Amino acid sequence: MTQHPKVSEDDLLSVWEHIAAFRKVLLYIIGFFLVCVSVVHYFRNELIGFLLHPLGKTISALQFLSPLDPLYFILKIDFIFGVILCLPITTILLWRYVSPAVTIVWWQIMLVFTASMLLSITAGGYSYMVVVPLILKFMNSIVIPGTVIAFTAQGYLNFILSTTIILVAIFQIPLFLMATISMNIIQPTMITKNRSSVYLAIIVACAIITPTTDILTLILVTAPCIITTELGLVLGVWVKNKRIFLKSNTRI
Repeated sequence: MTQHPKVSEDDLLSVWEHIAAFRKVLLYIIGFFLVCVSVVHYFRNELIGFLLHPLGKTISALQFLSPLDPLYFILKIDFIFGVILCLPITTILLWRYVSPAVTIVWWQIMLVFTASMLLSITAGGYSYMVVVPLILKFMNSIVIPGTVIAFTAQGYLNFILSTTIILVAIFQIPLFLMATISMNIIQPTMITKNRSSVYLAIIVACAIITPTTDILTLILVTAPCIITTELGLVLGVWVKNKRIFLKSNTRI
């Protein structure tokens, strides 16, 4: 078994030195975040047009209910997309801070991080191109005669963001199962032997977390949840058998 290199007392940092190092990292993160927010604000009109695209031509304009709503709407877009744009840099900076105390090789972290990003992008695309347009089309088809469809800007933004966040979390299930199975926290047989109960729990959970109560939304959210669960089982068993994340204890 590979032994960790000994760390001399001179290489150890005091509590205050750790705090100072973390404060420096935090300042870098805040600085990059402000830069990202500035970039997002500069392209805010293009982003707003991108967000409104799923509405199609069924809605002429979103409604603001108070004089400050347009400002809050823009600030929310700046903040949310600023966080998304800054996320890779934040992850790298935080990893550089904690890496001296971690005994996992760098490529394993990069593999998991890259897979998580690709799954998140896939979830965002699925939400934007499939789920949100279908839900909006379904909702428009059940409008009561004599009424007019009018969405508030805040309501629409909250709807599209909550739907996307839920799907991004669901698409991370393969990584979660892969990690827990490889570390023997969850046994694959626990899920395979109780598949019906697991699927029932998934359906109930999806019914609770979905932003709307219609059956179409439940299907669009439940289907990828079941698929990613099965994918996570396959990946978890494969990683555990290959012992990919247990081969090396070398420090970075």
